[in-house]
Amino acid sequence: MDLYTAIKKRRTVRDFTDQEVPADKIERILDAGLRGPSGNHLRDIHFVVIRSKERISEVVKMVGVHATMQMERVMASDMQGSQRSMYLDAVPKQRQMLLQASALVLPYFRHHGDFNQANGVTTYNNFASAWCAINNILLAATAEGLGCALRIPIGSEPEYVGQLVDAPEGYIMCCYLGIGYPAQDAVVIDQVPVNTANRVHFERW
Repeated sequence: MDLYTAIKKRRTVRDFTDQEVPADKIERILDAGLRGPSGNHLRDIHFVVIRSKERISEVVKMVGVHATMQMERVMASDMQGSQRSMYLDAVPKQRQMLLQASALVLPYFRHHGDFNQANGVTTYNNFASAWCAINNILLAATAEGLGCALRIPIGSEPEYVGQLVDAPEGYIMCCYLGIGYPAQDAVVIDQVPVNTANRVHFERW
């Protein structure tokens, strides 16, 4: 699959089959992630890969605890169309989609200091590099015929997961990333159409 096709085909997948993704595919996808841009050239990014269903269940134990409250907020909001459809599908599946995945990947990046008191652009280098890596992973997984479900950790989840996986001090978990083969009936939400000509501005807005 060429790059532009992968970009157009990439979609968040929250419904997976039970087919196992071979280890070499996972490694190839994560290698693509490590080839993303790195502000300091150190690529101090690590991935904890979990394949055991029992272990995945333990790691995502805290995910979805507040789903009922989140769903109530969505129902009471004025969101419409694709955005509302996405949340109505996504919120109840926050834990399920990670449990169904063939592999759960936890990307970690090394961080020093305080994001709220940055003393220069270097404060954000590893943070930015980690998300460049994650974008590469999403596209590589698509090119391999796989899907990904991404969830940002909230509350005390990072500390809980960090203790479970023995993450070294000074490393921050970006997200939970479930990777697997999309189910045949996987829900695909229509994206809001965007006219590139209306979003690209040359010389000035």
